[in-house]
Amino acid sequence: MKNKIEIQKLYKAFGEKKVLQGIDLDIYEGEIISIVGKSGTGKSVILKNLIGLMKPDTGRIIVDYEDFTQSSGDNFYRIQQKFGVLFQMAALFDSMNIYDNVAFGLRRKKKDESFIKKRVPELLEQVGLKDIETKMPSEISGGMQKRVGLARALAMNPQIMLYDEPTTGVDPITGSAVDKLILKMNNAFNITSIVITHDLESAFRISDRIAMLHEGNLIFLGTPDQYKNSNDSVIRQFSAGRANPSEQTEIQ
Repeated sequence: MKNKIEIQKLYKAFGEKKVLQGIDLDIYEGEIISIVGKSGTGKSVILKNLIGLMKPDTGRIIVDYEDFTQSSGDNFYRIQQKFGVLFQMAALFDSMNIYDNVAFGLRRKKKDESFIKKRVPELLEQVGLKDIETKMPSEISGGMQKRVGLARALAMNPQIMLYDEPTTGVDPITGSAVDKLILKMNNAFNITSIVITHDLESAFRISDRIAMLHEGNLIFLGTPDQYKNSNDSVIRQFSAGRANPSEQTEIQ
């Protein structure tokens, strides 16, 4: 399979706290890979490095055979545009209605308003929403907000989608619907999908492969079945505690 992203010897520390300790990970074009692990293991730090919000102390991120970590200026922006992100709480603009939220990126790219007027309803329909353009984010459910966030990300035609805890904060039925939506987007647009999650059941449903971080190291990489059959004590402990409601996403 063709590599879409190569993470090479990625190190990141905050003061004396070593968060990533030499991560090596190839991500294949068109796959869905879930990155799991308990809070503080560096999942969100990987996400921020992938989209250029953070720079590693050492190491490289190669995107389509180009070194993203060493790029700058227009080249950095061009590579960054390959990524779309669905943040944990959707990150919609509270002061904008749904139409303007989805149109935001298109307007920043100076798209014509006639194009935007046609495109926004199409994007919302792709994520299973219709006739909500005039509503405000506060008027729709958390699950619907995630769908709007996904529509906004898809508006930029990303080649790679990053999902930050996509099933956190929603009920199991909505979580299952989010999983189906990730699979649908992956299949319909051949998007490479990277899912940061605590939700193992979700990871089992959607993933081609699962990567597990522990204390800044990649300790497992394989299929969902290989994960389930692993005898590794850390994996077994994490699996046993996966329903712990007090576990929250790390803030790094």
